Amino acid sequence: MKKSLAFLLAATSVATITTPILTISCGDKESKEKKEFKEEITKLEAQIKTEGKLKAETKIALEKIASDAKLQLNKLKTPEDFKKATEELKKKIEEAKNEKNEGTPVTPPPSKPGDSTPPKKPGETTPGGSHSTTPKTPSPKKPDLKQVSAWNAAFNYSATGEDIGRNYSDYKTIKERNFWKNLDIEAIINEEIKEVPETKPSAAPTPPAEKPAEEDASLSEVDKIAKKSKDILILGKDAKDEIELLKKDDKKYTLWYDRNNKKIVMTEGKKPPFGRNFKGMKWDLFDLSEKVNEIGNEIQLINANNPTFEVQKGDRKFTNLSTRIDFKFDDKKENIILEYKIGKFIKGKDPEVSKEKNSSTIKI
Repeated sequence: MKKSLAFLLAATSVATITTPILTISCGDKESKEKKEFKEEITKLEAQIKTEGKLKAETKIALEKIASDAKLQLNKLKTPEDFKKATEELKKKIEEAKNEKNEGTPVTPPPSKPGDSTPPKKPGETTPGGSHSTTPKTPSPKKPDLKQVSAWNAAFNYSATGEDIGRNYSDYKTIKERNFWKNLDIEAIINEEIKEVPETKPSAAPTPPAEKPAEEDASLSEVDKIAKKSKDILILGKDAKDEIELLKKDDKKYTLWYDRNNKKIVMTEGKKPPFGRNFKGMKWDLFDLSEKVNEIGNEIQLINANNPTFEVQKGDRKFTNLSTRIDFKFDDKKENIILEYKIGKFIKGKDPEVSKEKNSSTIKI
């Protein structure tokens, strides 16, 4: 009897301890809906990395969708929220793919009888004219002239080789062609930027106050654009979450001018987020307003303090524009200020850089 009572007491103690442990473990288990949401994000990221047929604009749109979904993970609470978010994520992915595939050329319908003038026959005259439209007889093709030596090797009588159908380029042309063919533009863009101290131009004499028109005429193209580039940036419509990340840790991210999309983008780290070798994420933050139309591909926003950097390629040295944009917040972090100069890319020559600098203040 005593042994049975002791066994019952021990079993009761084990049950008392086990019940709260099971309750805790069940509380920590992720819901099925949350797991499905995570799996959709993982599947999307894998597709972005492995799908080779995606267009550049489609890939950028999908990267933005994946980034937004990650931000939602910590905000959603209930299984219903995750279920709804999963459906919206699938819908956004499908829309992004379909939207970027639109715009394929449509074959025009065949012309109806009488819609256009029928083709003229040889010998017919054009209305209002008297000349025949008979097609010209093509000139006979010149015969291939081959000079063959006793060893069955072609040789030529002229220095140019034209007599046997060969055209030899001079040494200078061949060297120039090989240089541009072997030049790796992507490597230059993605190379670590080495800051070069800006060479300050000598102070120009102040023009007379009564001749402002002459002063404007003496300005270069980039300085004229820089002078009217005050407050030309506006906050992107989907950039609020990314702005919060930047406000939380402004040392972790950098801002860059994207010349292809005419936007200011944000990326993690200090390397430029462009070229096929870039593997990170980037987010669109600011758009150009319609205030200045000249800024685009060749005319660019560049760094206000270190606008250029040099790259050594073989025995040649290139000067490139630095499109990294400096920024700061005001004391209350209610506004962000971006500073920049204006640069112009010139193929085969050193770029032009404005002496003037300007800024945009955007309310966030």
